[in-house]
Amino acid sequence: MSDKIVEVTWDDEEEKLAQERARELGCLRNSHTHGRSNFYGMLGEQLVARYVDGELHDTRDYDVMHPDGRRLEVKTKKTKLTRAPKSHFNASVCNHNTRQDCDAYVFVRISTRKRKAWICGCKDKNSFMHEAHFLRKGDHDPSNNYTVRASCWNMPFSLLDAL
Repeated sequence: MSDKIVEVTWDDEEEKLAQERARELGCLRNSHTHGRSNFYGMLGEQLVARYVDGELHDTRDYDVMHPDGRRLEVKTKKTKLTRAPKSHFNASVCNHNTRQDCDAYVFVRISTRKRKAWICGCKDKNSFMHEAHFLRKGDHDPSNNYTVRASCWNMPFSLLDAL
């Protein structure tokens, strides 16, 4: 596991809170999963907030206020993996989310098979937008053999900073 990627777990109370927050959120416009994965997004936000000793902020622009004042937007993906993701895996930001008024992106992967998640790193928003690779909806990404479902910006975890 990369020294930037941090493994975290959660307890029943955190899971229940994430489920409640996901239910309250409902289905967001432009949601790829039509709200079915809200739980993972909410859990990712909570795990980052706990890890940095930050405060949850349910706004459209950012999710966590870091104690140093940075506004963190948490981008979470679920995975079937039970081990840490590889450093060549991609951190992604959908193109319609680039207007969010945040200071940095934090990327999280959550296992659907175990109570494990990985905080894969972070990147200042401006740096991410300058260094990431743009893919249009329908493009084939040869780095992971994936056809992109929504236009997005990708960057391998190896180029992220430690949180």
